[in-house]
Amino acid sequence: MGIEFFKAHGTGNDFLLLPDPLGRLRLGPGSVRVLAHRKLGVGADGVIRVAPGSSQGALFMDYWNADGTPAEMCGNGIRCLVQVALEVGMASGSEVTVETRAGRRRVEVLSRRPFLARVSMGTPLLKGCFVLDGAPELGEGIVVDVGNPHCVFVLSSPRMVAVESLGPRVEKDPAFPGGTNVEFLARQGDRLEMRVWERGVGETLSCGTGAVAAALAASVRGLVEEKRVRLAPPGGELVVEWGPRGEAFLEGPSELVFRGELEDELVERVGLICPDLPEGAR
Repeated sequence: MGIEFFKAHGTGNDFLLLPDPLGRLRLGPGSVRVLAHRKLGVGADGVIRVAPGSSQGALFMDYWNADGTPAEMCGNGIRCLVQVALEVGMASGSEVTVETRAGRRRVEVLSRRPFLARVSMGTPLLKGCFVLDGAPELGEGIVVDVGNPHCVFVLSSPRMVAVESLGPRVEKDPAFPGGTNVEFLARQGDRLEMRVWERGVGETLSCGTGAVAAALAASVRGLVEEKRVRLAPPGGELVVEWGPRGEAFLEGPSELVFRGELEDELVERVGLICPDLPEGAR
């Protein structure tokens, strides 16, 4: 038997999800790069192992970027994780606790069909400003920690920005030793339009933690005063709402696209099964 997987996306940010109720799978840089490859694998912005958490009823999100680097947190991916966990019986009810490398997050399921969820994202922190050498058109970026790093540039319009060239320059600037996600943002009517360069992935259709960082940056720059902010990345719409103590809540959809099975040959080649499992555990 192969390994069951799901393909899902949150506003166009797509993921390969591996339910692992027994904790028998192991992700690593090599296996993730193969699985996420859009020509040689299933293809995804990231790979998520859906595993049991450290406490009763909790889940753990083992999230990896497409380039094979582990990441702290993913606001779109966590909604997809909960949808898959409900689908396979690893979770139940309308509230699910998910442990991430950035801490525990509470996910409230607002609707099952279509799937819509609200995620407690913690309190984002302003970390200062950043200017990219040789790119005066970007102005001063706002550095935000949402459990993972972001740098947000507020512009007149993100549509004309050369994201494919400026994004990687910001991501790998020495000011960010571990790399950073990058958002390009503008106010358009009643919402914030944004484009995203994701660390370890490239330009994506959406980013959940990036939406939170963008909403905070927009508030700092005076673009918004509302407690409930609508954002429009290319892949759909997200909502960020601020709690009374500065906690951010991210609301958005998740959609299961298909489910399939990874063949035994691929599973063995990428070393997906933990080697210390008892004989016959598969």
